[in-house]
Amino acid sequence: IAVDFSQQAATSKVLKRPNLLSSHQVKWHGIYLEYHQHPPHETPEHYPKQHVLAIQTLGKVKAERRLDGRLKQEQINVGDVCIVPARTPHWIHSTGEQELILLSLEPSFLKRIAYESIPANNVELIPHFAKSDPLIYQIGLSLKTALQTDPLGSRFYADSWVKGKR
Repeated sequence: IAVDFSQQAATSKVLKRPNLLSSHQVKWHGIYLEYHQHPPHETPEHYPKQHVLAIQTLGKVKAERRLDGRLKQEQINVGDVCIVPARTPHWIHSTGEQELILLSLEPSFLKRIAYESIPANNVELIPHFAKSDPLIYQIGLSLKTALQTDPLGSRFYADSWVKGKR
């Protein structure tokens, strides 16, 4: 199942509950944010068309995850981030309640941003099981808060975060 985060409600193909918050209405450029709350769940195997950072914001969840053909048992805690590059097969079975931010980046957008710092052909995003990343966690929370408090202004805020000009 292909999940295209550029489409509103794209995750409805793999998640039973709709997102609680989305950047689609304010049309961020090359980046999408969805905020979700879920009971224990299992997704069918799917792959995103964009790079995805799954950022755990609430709950301590035991899960089994298959990512790019590798299977792993995980304890996912607040602040943990899972990286699913575009076109990478992914499946998860979660045993607890959780809240998470799905932050998705268009591959061309990431390449363009990276090119400003290093040659773009040297950039590769590799799959990564959930692990603590305080910086990405704080960026995710900041983008979510901006979207909640000032939806129209959040587009500028998202652009500035991603470009590192904050």
